[in-house]
Parts: sequence; structure tokens; C-alpha cells
Amino acid sequence: MRFIFKNSIILCALAYFTWYNYGSDQSDTDLIIPYRIYSERTGEETKERTWELRIENDLHYVTSVLESNRYETITNPKGDTLEWSAKEEDFSSVGIREGCKIKLDVKTSGESTAHEFEVGDQLWFQSINYSLEIFAASDQEEIRFVTILPKKHELYGMKAEKKGLESIRINNEEVSALRVRVRLTGWRSGMWKCDYWFDANDKKYIAYKGRNGPPGTPVTYIGLLKLSED
Repeated sequence: MRFIFKNSIILCALAYFTWYNYGSDQSDTDLIIPYRIYSERTGEETKERTWELRIENDLHYVTSVLESNRYETITNPKGDTLEWSAKEEDFSSVGIREGCKIKLDVKTSGESTAHEFEVGDQLWFQSINYSLEIFAASDQEEIRFVTILPKKHELYGMKAEKKGLESIRINNEEVSALRVRVRLTGWRSGMWKCDYWFDANDKKYIAYKGRNGPPGTPVTYIGLLKLSED
């Protein structure tokens, strides 16, 4: 039994290693993408979120800041998360991919808890908007992945599917955009969905609409306000 268990771990690690290196075929030079500012409206409340991407070798560093909340994600060139951290007012967490597992450490009110999720060779999209940018630019029509809900510290399976081009209004301008519908998978599939829009030309994330909570939660609308001029 021990021999079989050890071999399953080795096979799982090899499968993930193969996927990671497949994504690394796209050799990137060091690059800093001009940061973006998004308007995020939920109900009557509107906030601004800053977003920045930095690429070093084959590692993509995504930083998102919403008021005092800060989220940092490291992915490979395919958008598969390798490491993620979140810092909000009442908690902080760090997640790391180790082969077929995601290990998550959470600190809340001075207490630390450890979580471990068995994910096999599934993709982990924690900066979903960025990972879906890469998906939007690909030839794939749908993709499945897992993600961690920051406040609940729970793992959810999701499926993203391209829905075609639409005309949407961003900053008082009509923009042609690819809509991507995201749903939960499994028995939760009919309980929640959201939509992302990506610029039809460069596949940059430009808009979002969805409920970031259970039924009855106000709809959140996100739209790109501007890019930095750096």
C-alpha cells in the first residue's frame, strides 16, 4: 500500500511538472506592464482597484490593491497559480502549490490555521481575471480550474466558456469585447455565475459583472478606468 501511495504522488508531481514546463515554453524577458485602475461598484458603494503585472523570466507577478486590501499572485506563463497571498483587515493568508496539493496558511485575530487541498493536476486560477486573459487569447473554447475564496478559505471548482464578441460601453466609448462566462462546477453549477469581458484586440481584461456572495448579494460591476502612462 505504501509503495502504491508513493508512486501516485510521484505520478501526480510529474503531471504537474509537465504542465508547468509546457507553459514555460513561452520564454518571457523581464517586463513591467503599465498598471491599470478599475472602478468597482457594488450597490451604492464605488471603489477603485489598482492592478499591476510584472514578468520576470517565466514568472508572472500580479498585484491587486483595493483600499487596504492587497492580493499578490505568482503564476506561470499559462496563468496557473504557483503562489498567492491576501491581506485584508481581518485576516491574511498565503497559499502555495506543492505538486498535487495547495497548502494554505491563514491568520485571523492572532490565530493561525492550516488548510490543505488535494487538486491533482487541475489548474489553479487565483488571479482569475489575469489567468482568463491568457485563456481569452488562446484557441481554447472552455477551461476548468479551481480557486480559493479568500474570506471562506474554501476551494471551488469553476468552468470558463467563451461566449463570443459583444459591444460594451467603457468610459463612454463603445468597445468590442469577448465575453467569458464563469460558473461553478459540480452540484453548485446552477447556484452562481459571472461574466468577464476582454478587449477583442489585445484580450486585456476590461469589465466584470457578478454577485460576489450568496443569492441576494448586490451585483458587482467592474470597469477599466485607465492605464498608467508610464
